Amino acid sequence: MADHSKLDGPIESARTGRLPAAIALTVLTGAAAVLVLGWLARAGPFVRPAPEAAAMVPLTALGLAGIAAALLLRQAQPGPAQGLAAAVGALAALNLAVILFGQPLGLGAYLPLDRLPDDRMAPPTSLALVLLALSVPALVARNAVAAMALSVFGLSATACMTLLTLDSLGGTVPFPAFAGLSLYTALCLLALFTVVALEA
Repeated sequence: MADHSKLDGPIESARTGRLPAAIALTVLTGAAAVLVLGWLARAGPFVRPAPEAAAMVPLTALGLAGIAAALLLRQAQPGPAQGLAAAVGALAALNLAVILFGQPLGLGAYLPLDRLPDDRMAPPTSLALVLLALSVPALVARNAVAAMALSVFGLSATACMTLLTLDSLGGTVPFPAFAGLSLYTALCLLALFTVVALEA
């Protein structure tokens, strides 16, 4: 009888590797749907889960799509993947800086969008995207400790953010910093941090 024990490892590894890729591809597709169907075609449900709920703004959708693409590319094209992640991290950090220096809408204030007053890339979203951007080079360098630390912190913080977002679907925001945090965004962040944890 043939000994298949040596094949179990590679086969199991391949199966395990498909799950993170599937999650990242789902986030990439969802973010693209928000941009194309939500903002360009003006299909409201693709932008916000309820009429008075916060929207996933285009900058956030671009950031999520960029991180998802970087995670998908990191093994085959580590250089471009890290460059893409760095660009997303820089965009998120700049958005946070603009908010801290007195423009509540962040970079979104300079985009000609038809939006509700609180629609923006919220500060927690900016911070989460920076953490995800840092996780890509950690994964490329196979620094499992750093990648896992970033993912665990990100998952914990995003889970709390998601609960707060669920409470704010009716329009009530518990903290000003969370104004503009979309449920769609929170779920995508949870998915991407899960990818990092699975790949670490």
